[in-house]
Amino acid sequence: MPYSSIHGKDWLRRTLEATQVPPPHTVIDVGPGAGSYLDLLNGIWPEAKFIGIEVYSTYVSQFNLKDRYDDIIIADIRHLDFGTVPAGALWVFGDVLEHMDRGDAEIVLNKALGVADAWARGVVISVPLGEYPQGAVDGNEYEAHVDTYLPGDINRMFPWAKVHSLEDNGIGVYLIDPDEGL
Repeated sequence: MPYSSIHGKDWLRRTLEATQVPPPHTVIDVGPGAGSYLDLLNGIWPEAKFIGIEVYSTYVSQFNLKDRYDDIIIADIRHLDFGTVPAGALWVFGDVLEHMDRGDAEIVLNKALGVADAWARGVVISVPLGEYPQGAVDGNEYEAHVDTYLPGDINRMFPWAKVHSLEDNGIGVYLIDPDEGL
């Protein structure tokens, strides 16, 4: 669905606000839907540039994303040329990974980590934990859940990184910090 669960958002806000590093210049919100993470993070970093990458063009007009984000790219993140987005960004994958198979998710996350900024070289992830069947929503086939994540799965994907996490209320929220700068 284009809306995101409230679970984990307070923890994420507190975790990001507690960092002693400068704010990111750019935040890239993958699959912004209705813009939940823009609303959350813009309150922390109002000076940051926010870029949304949305696969379903109907959401761009439905949720007025062009007026809310500094830039909107209509693309499937699995096929995005990562050289077309600015380096120096914090990447947000809020309720996105469950919509692609795990192999694609790992490839996309590693590409994002490869171009993320020196601020944290990090990625924010939120996924439902456990079985959460969902098909197309209002004609949007991209809303179908094609993979399931269990507690600890994201941590195991990145054994070389520091992963700050909260797994609660059926939602896992993660901040991947490969350099342990946070």
